[in-house]
Amino acid sequence: MDIDQVKTFLQVAAHGSFLEAASRVHVTQSTVSARIQNLEQALGARLFIRNRAGAILTPAGRRFLRHAKTLVLTYEQARHDVGLPSRFRASLTIGARIALWDEFLPRWAAQMRRLAPDVSLNTEIGFEEDLMRRVIAGTLDLALMYGPSQGAGLRVDYLFDETLILVTPDPPPADRMGREGDCALDQAQVQIFQGQDQALDLSKGQEHNQAPDLARGLDLDRGGNQKLMRDPAQVQAYSAGVDDDYVYVDWGPTFYAEHRKVYPDFERPARTANIGWLGLQLILADRGTCFVPERVAAAYLRGGCLHRVPDSPILRMPAYVVYPRESDNEVLATALGVLRELVTEQAA
Repeated sequence: MDIDQVKTFLQVAAHGSFLEAASRVHVTQSTVSARIQNLEQALGARLFIRNRAGAILTPAGRRFLRHAKTLVLTYEQARHDVGLPSRFRASLTIGARIALWDEFLPRWAAQMRRLAPDVSLNTEIGFEEDLMRRVIAGTLDLALMYGPSQGAGLRVDYLFDETLILVTPDPPPADRMGREGDCALDQAQVQIFQGQDQALDLSKGQEHNQAPDLARGLDLDRGGNQKLMRDPAQVQAYSAGVDDDYVYVDWGPTFYAEHRKVYPDFERPARTANIGWLGLQLILADRGTCFVPERVAAAYLRGGCLHRVPDSPILRMPAYVVYPRESDNEVLATALGVLRELVTEQAA
C-alpha cells in the first residue's frame, strides 16, 4: 500500500462516498475506486460495502480506520523530521488540551525558544483519547491532559491542580448596588481533588490516589476542618448559578465526578460545550454561567467582563504530562525540565 491509498480511504470513510472523496483528494472517481481496490488487496480484506446510500465501512474497515489515521500521522511526522532545514538539530511535537494552551504552554514554548533556538516546535490541540493514541503511536513527544489512561511504555507525571471556578458576565449584587464586590476565592468552599507531586507509571497499573475522605465528597469549614457535605441548605447554596442559563463544560471524567459531588441533583442543561473556550464564548454572547480554570478566567475577571458567582464552589482537577518511557528525542529532557520549572513558578 502507499500513503495516497490510506489518505483516500480516510476520505471515503469520512464522507461515505467515493464521489465526494474524489473531490476532496482531487482525483477522478475511478482513481478512488482503484486505490481502494489496491488497498483491499494489500490488506486481504474488504473495507467498504457500496450501495445506493454510498459507501459503508465493513467490520474490517472499521478496524483499519484507527490504524489508517496513525499511518498518515506517522508519515507526516517523518516527512517533517526528514525535511528539517539544516539550522534545526531536532524537532519536538507537543499536544495538549486547549485550556492548557491558554497562558501556560505558550510560556513553555517561549522558554524553549530561548533555551533551544535550534529545535523546531510543533504544537497541537487535542482531547485525551487522541492525545494518548498519538503518544503511543510515537507521533507526539509530549501530551498534556486532565484524564490520562493506561498505556504500555508510558510515563505519566502529575503537574498541578487546575482550579475551576464558576463565572458569569453578570456582576454580583454588591457591584450592581455600587459597592465593591469580593472576587477573592473563598477557600472554605474548596472541593479538592488532591494531586500528588510524583511521576505515575500507568503501565504498571498505578493510579492517581486521592484521600479516602475526599472521595466521599468533603468540604472544608472555615477552621480548615473537613466536613461532609450533607447540609441541604449548603447544597442549595452551592446550586447558585447552575440553572437554565448554565453551560456544562465537559472537562472529562474527573471533573464529572467532582461536579456530581457538589451538584448531586444536576440534570443536563440547555447548553453544553466540549471545551472551556467555547463555554466562555457562549456566556459572553448570551449570559449564563460555566466552570473554567481560574487561570483562563483571570484576564476577564480583572477587566470586569466576568465575575465569580457568589457562594459557588471551587473544583480542582489535576493536569498531567504524558511521554514515552524510552525516547530517542534528545530534547525531551529539556522540554520536561522547562515544564516543571514553570509549574514551580506558578505554584509560587
